[in-house]
Amino acid sequence: MMRNLGGAIGIAACATILNDRTNLHFLRLAEHLNSANAAMQRLLHETSVKFAAANSGDLVHGHGAALKELWSLTYREARVQTFADAFLAIAVCLAIATLMVPLLRKITTPAAPSTDAH
Repeated sequence: MMRNLGGAIGIAACATILNDRTNLHFLRLAEHLNSANAAMQRLLHETSVKFAAANSGDLVHGHGAALKELWSLTYREARVQTFADAFLAIAVCLAIATLMVPLLRKITTPAAPSTDAH
């Protein structure tokens, strides 16, 4: 019973970390994706040209595809950072559980019931 409850709480905590931290990391990364970021502008231009060349020189669709590619890269990096956060939380819980092992008491097996008991 307690093991199932602990597992359910652990899964819920990990899901919450993955959901909330993905949003946080994505927003933090997206803050740096603006027109003042020369590296991003260069990536968008190069990717737009590449996609436009694949679509018969259509720069509008090429730019849209480049923006989608930039979003995908940003989301991927946010997920990587999120999983690092989740693994860190799991490692902290494991360390705490390991440190608590000496505090556990040994459980003795119950004595067999007497032969007179029904």
